Amino acid sequence: MGRIPTRLLWTLVSALAINFLTLQRPAEAATVVAMSLEQMTDRADLIFTGRVVGKRADWNAERTRIYTLVSFEVDRYLKGGNEARLVTVRLLGGQVGPYLSIMPGTPQFGIGEEVLLFCAGGGARIPSVLGLSLGKFTIVDDGSGERIVKRDIS
Repeated sequence: MGRIPTRLLWTLVSALAINFLTLQRPAEAATVVAMSLEQMTDRADLIFTGRVVGKRADWNAERTRIYTLVSFEVDRYLKGGNEARLVTVRLLGGQVGPYLSIMPGTPQFGIGEEVLLFCAGGGARIPSVLGLSLGKFTIVDDGSGERIVKRDIS
């Protein structure tokens, strides 16, 4: 059997070390139940359109999970909300330094992206996207000048 290149070996060792250091509790599974637009509207505490203006990832207080906080400049509230022009939403997962936490199904956001978002929570707690990627719709130009919403749940 051939020799393993040093660079590959260190990459594998680093990946195993990161997994060992960051998995301080058993992995948890999530199930997302498909919802109709009406069900999502009923269950959402907050629905708004806006543009992504910032995002940052950080550890929770116990350093057992990584969360990403995404900030939106609100154009319009469709349900809930107040007069605040800035809303921050918390997502499971993210990257802090060399540590990467991935939660399948969590929506991804790009700076400047325009969205229609269905959120759970609010008030005293930081809202999260309802139904993971199901609660995110991207607002785009369809090429003919019409603005449409699309959902990517891949």
